[in-house]
Amino acid sequence: MFNPFSTLSVPLLDAFVKSGKKYFVRQTFTRGKSLLDEGVKGYFIFTHYSEIGHAQHHLGAIEHDPNRFLYEWDNQEHQQKLIIAAGTPPGYKIYSSVFEKDWQKWLTVHLKDKVKKYIDYRLGWKPGGGETVDFQIYSNYGDLYAKLKLRSQEVRVKLELIENG
Repeated sequence: MFNPFSTLSVPLLDAFVKSGKKYFVRQTFTRGKSLLDEGVKGYFIFTHYSEIGHAQHHLGAIEHDPNRFLYEWDNQEHQQKLIIAAGTPPGYKIYSSVFEKDWQKWLTVHLKDKVKKYIDYRLGWKPGGGETVDFQIYSNYGDLYAKLKLRSQEVRVKLELIENG
């Protein structure tokens, strides 16, 4: 599965805190798995917020995730756990909901073909000569979504629906 997210690091965590992000939602992140990984016990993604209400809303949206947790930077115990997580502890792959720099270069021909098939077979869109479908990827609550737009038509869908075609 396509994964454009950055690994959580201490400098990134520091940047979040300095910019006023004090709430961090942890959730399971299966998209981070690789077939080459050995000995990894868990895959997680952390999403940062400056307002508790937004973080709580995110937490509620993932209530099915047994690994979900809301960290508050002002809580000393939570702060220590966040620092440990940002230090890439052995046996875990931990990501941030921030896209890696130049993430577009990792879009494979295979994924681009899946997008074309989704447009053809699921949407039935037929761009005219010189027209292209605008394709964007964005994150929402630690999940990836695709936005497809042709003329006045727009569709937003979980990226995994396209990937699993």
